[in-house]
Amino acid sequence: MKNIILAFFIITLYVSNTFTQTIAPDFTLENTKGVSYNLYDELNAGKSVLLSFFSVSCGTCADEVPLIQAIYEQNDSSKFTLMAIDSYLADNEAIEEFISTYNGNYVGFSTYSNNDVLSDSMYNIEYFPQNFVVCPNKWYKKSSLDNVQLILDNCPSAASNIDKISSQKNRIMYISTNDGIYLKFYTEKEASANIEVIDLLGNIRLKRSFNAMKGENDFSIAHNNLTPGYYLIKMMIDRELADVKKAIIF
Repeated sequence: MKNIILAFFIITLYVSNTFTQTIAPDFTLENTKGVSYNLYDELNAGKSVLLSFFSVSCGTCADEVPLIQAIYEQNDSSKFTLMAIDSYLADNEAIEEFISTYNGNYVGFSTYSNNDVLSDSMYNIEYFPQNFVVCPNKWYKKSSLDNVQLILDNCPSAASNIDKISSQKNRIMYISTNDGIYLKFYTEKEASANIEVIDLLGNIRLKRSFNAMKGENDFSIAHNNLTPGYYLIKMMIDRELADVKKAIIF
């Protein structure tokens, strides 16, 4: 049984996506080369965006420059935009010197032209560094740099705010792990539903059974006792396997 679960996990690594459904606030900033970028323009072009907020006077930010450089080099510029944004109102010269000093060759952004991006009504930048991945469908997630590439690789496309119901009639449509585990799923009829959260070793960590209505259903459960990492979300309908999806809990 555990081998079967692990096989499902490997398959779902390639076919499913998870992300928070929080919509990223839009903004426009000019980089140190004088080029203006609008976040939603980049997303609408099908790109994922890494927002990396830093300060030129921050030691931890300096340590992150090589890591950001590696992410910058790893991702295709036609599908990815890096916006490294100074959070302490440094001028263009100071930003460029900071990045180059710590072996980066990407272009930074100043908040002189739009300091609102740091406010609590937008990204609430009260300390630095802070990093956010924004996907083409405008969902975004705060992340450490260690997890950024994983999130980028799992970004939903612009068309996948809610997946369209496919030919598979009973299926999980959407998963969020932002505040507990939230599922939206579809069943072709009223049925007995069973949801299991399974770890990499095949252990069932959470399990709930309930009656599902015909059509779209919502399900949520707290995940306070789960450690960060990969999990499988398995859905049984009337005791038959209906769908398995990957979930990433941070």
